[in-house]
Amino acid sequence: MQDRKFPTIEIKYPIIVSPYSRGGADAYYGRPPRPHYEICTEENHLGKKITEEDMTKEQIEEYLRGYNDEPDRKDWG
Repeated sequence: MQDRKFPTIEIKYPIIVSPYSRGGADAYYGRPPRPHYEICTEENHLGKKITEEDMTKEQIEEYLRGYNDEPDRKDWG
């Protein structure tokens, strides 16, 4: 069996998972709308959740736009 070589990638932090993206994911998985987004850092790879209380009006609107724009829903089969 041959050894596989994978390229090394450099991850640049912080990584911000946008309110729009989180809104779309919540809609897709059938969760109720709860505005939030996430910031991933070197110290917190899974992300710190920023909730509605700490969001601007524009960020909340972006979340709701993502929620309402998502056309698909998870088929739990």
